[in-house]
Amino acid sequence: MVTRGGDESHSFVATIGVFDGMHRGHQALIEAVVRRAAEQDLRSLVVTFDPHPATVLAESVFPHLLTGRALQLRYLAELGVDRAWMLPFSRQMAAMEPRAFVGGLLLRHAAIAELWVGHDFRFGRDRSGDAAWLCSEGREHGFGVREFPAVLDGDRPYSSTRIRAVLAEGQISEAARMLGHTVMLEGRVVRGRGQGAKLLVPTANLDLPTEQFLPARGVYAAWAEVSGALVPAVVNIGIRPTLVDDPRTVVEAHLLGWSGELVGTRLGLHLIVRLRHEHKFKGMSVLRAAVEHDITMAGRWLAAHPFPVPGAPIPSRS
Repeated sequence: MVTRGGDESHSFVATIGVFDGMHRGHQALIEAVVRRAAEQDLRSLVVTFDPHPATVLAESVFPHLLTGRALQLRYLAELGVDRAWMLPFSRQMAAMEPRAFVGGLLLRHAAIAELWVGHDFRFGRDRSGDAAWLCSEGREHGFGVREFPAVLDGDRPYSSTRIRAVLAEGQISEAARMLGHTVMLEGRVVRGRGQGAKLLVPTANLDLPTEQFLPARGVYAAWAEVSGALVPAVVNIGIRPTLVDDPRTVVEAHLLGWSGELVGTRLGLHLIVRLRHEHKFKGMSVLRAAVEHDITMAGRWLAAHPFPVPGAPIPSRS
């Protein structure tokens, strides 16, 4: 079972990074660490950061986060990781010299036998710590260092930046291919304006962090996780221009053939395909017809493509 803290009672094969998205490159590195730990009769440890460093270091908050921390822990557990240590990231941590970070923080809280890092890993003040520096530090402190090569998708490495770019175009299947799992949004359901239930269909509104990166605005077919079951759903991501004059983007889901109270619960939405762009319709009757068509199309599409989608498996809950 993945835990969130450090651990001094065991020796670890560890890796460190942001691991936003938990894409195929991240998975390959973490799976190698888990295998190596098993071979050495040690435990596996993933060290990551909360909040995302970009949230702290950017002058203004912008949406970039692909994977929320609860969801990231879920993926790590699915990969077989023994421990996850989420360091509270701050500007003070970013300004630490590499030696202070490794000796004064990392090794003080975890007995590391081997530390694996990605090919582009940098840390510490001015990003001055790298694999070569870690090898020297490892010889002094008695831990091994391995630099994991880039995992290529054709001639380019898998990267969170590339995944955000295709999501911005609404290319859900391409993003899922690079991720190695479904494109998923997860958050607590909050009360909305109530307009959907009164004028159209009832929807569950997700409360997501400001830094959550969202796919292109539009209507999506999705599978919703409700009480451990998968329910077909149609999801709207956008500003609802026909209904309100509000620039804030919302994520709302209508669950097909399901009724019940979701406010206060956590809801996961596995986005499968974008059905259409967001439009401003000329009136409520036109909008109602569009929503009815969306529901029909989502139901047909999901019925023809049962979950899990090939290449994008659902991670089981631990």
